Amino acid sequence: MKRRSERVSPKTALVAWIDILGLSAELQNARTTRDFARAHKKVHFVQRCLEHPPTTDNPKNTRWLQGRFREYIIALSDGLVLAQVFDTPRTFYPFDLAMEFIEKLLNAQAECVINGYFLRGAVTMGTFYFKNDILLSPALVAAYKLETERSYYPVIIINRELVANLRRLPGHENHPFDWSICHFRPFKSPRQKSGERFDHLHYLGYLVTNPNVPHVFSDQELDRALGEKLPPTVEGHRDIYKSRRREVMKLMATHKKCLLQAYAASSTDRVRAKYRWLFKYHNRLIDRLPTDFRDHVINF
Repeated sequence: MKRRSERVSPKTALVAWIDILGLSAELQNARTTRDFARAHKKVHFVQRCLEHPPTTDNPKNTRWLQGRFREYIIALSDGLVLAQVFDTPRTFYPFDLAMEFIEKLLNAQAECVINGYFLRGAVTMGTFYFKNDILLSPALVAAYKLETERSYYPVIIINRELVANLRRLPGHENHPFDWSICHFRPFKSPRQKSGERFDHLHYLGYLVTNPNVPHVFSDQELDRALGEKLPPTVEGHRDIYKSRRREVMKLMATHKKCLLQAYAASSTDRVRAKYRWLFKYHNRLIDRLPTDFRDHVINF
């Protein structure tokens, strides 16, 4: 009997390929059950970091919301595929879906770094199809090529033209402040070709300047702000701001410690060079923070 051909309907999606640094070599050298268990632990941790589904106060609404987001997270050996499909109902604007996707990557990268796992990857947009264990996606091929051929350092890169296109998506006009501006930072790859322009996901800047949390004021800035009697969102919230500053201080101290530990454990200068790039990234953010953060500069 002739088998009926299956209908293939690819969708437009944001697609990311995320590589866990060092895991490829670890898998190649894996010989025992313990070796594979160690590798599985790393992949599972990164996958869990990426699996923060949208939620609401109502469990029924949460199940509906998660079912409509059409998001995929697929672990493949030493890397992961993450995709956000743009075929959800009009309840969600494409820009909001895109930023939800980017923020998930930002949060996951930060959580992984402070736990000693370093990610490298790339984000693209294009067609994506996954059904019955068959994955077809030109966007994934492009993301994989960008990660392997351009990223080089432990960063998640994105073409700057795509960043501009994301800001033209429907829904961007609903945000009086372009809060996506703290998500991206210019990136120059040692392997990029003439005419190419990239950003990388700015996970440290996002954590520090995320508009959902208070800004990191110095004592002098805080006194001046409160003295000028700013709106109620600021007035009288000295303890909140100081608590937030302590959190960021702890974050930067932990980030510094993890980078130094990874650098010390590196076996080759080629690997150490990648961590030195992260040292510079760390220090550039410190330079933009109040002077009492200077103790967390990495001297190298």
